[in-house]
Amino acid sequence: MEETLRQIALQVKSARKKAKMTQQDLALKCGSGQSVISKLENSKLDPTIKYLSKVSSTFGTKIKISI
Repeated sequence: MEETLRQIALQVKSARKKAKMTQQDLALKCGSGQSVISKLENSKLDPTIKYLSKVSSTFGTKIKISI
């Protein structure tokens, strides 16, 4: 589980930086606070699929889950 959270954190941070957005910018688009994005990017948050979908749609992407 920790590795999964780490991978999510890296991908969100990378996408945010590629989009030249601050954590605050992303938070506003997702309807959350900057601290939520910080926790997500530092693997301190176990996000729901719904929240990840909201984040990914901000970047115009979809989430991919494989089992």
